[in-house]
Amino acid sequence: MNDKTLLRGRASLQIKSRDLIVEESRPVAQSTEARSPQQIRFAVNPHGKDKTWDYEKLATGYQDKTGSLQDFANHIKQGHAVCAGLLGGQRRTKANVIGSQVAMLDIDNSAPLLDTDGQPVKGEDGKSIKVYDPQLTLDQAIAHLFIQQHCSLIYTSASHKPDPFP
Repeated sequence: MNDKTLLRGRASLQIKSRDLIVEESRPVAQSTEARSPQQIRFAVNPHGKDKTWDYEKLATGYQDKTGSLQDFANHIKQGHAVCAGLLGGQRRTKANVIGSQVAMLDIDNSAPLLDTDGQPVKGEDGKSIKVYDPQLTLDQAIAHLFIQQHCSLIYTSASHKPDPFP
């Protein structure tokens, strides 16, 4: 669903789908001439979907791309892993990031359950058990003035769980 709005003197395209909010913005032109969206560079790993892959596949296979914010959002909607850093075809590690045109923030709102000795409690699958530890809810993020002024894309990941205490 597309909804054109005017936001603080900037033209914005807002798309809502699969818990995805995209605003592709540019300064409002004085003429009615159509303008192409600004191009950004980002890395995407299209070889898996919605975190259904192992860590090795997740860490490798990234491709640097150039596209619009909508192109970036389309990869997310398809369940692909995205990375703000350009990797030049290398493995996803901090050391291999060669630049970035995108700033991303990941808010997990969870922490490992700890035993009386401060060690993580593991579940039957061998992974740490997570407990709700609110940092910033989705509703709080959307309502935040900084986000309203500077954010172009908000989305929830495949592993997102609704906040238990709205």
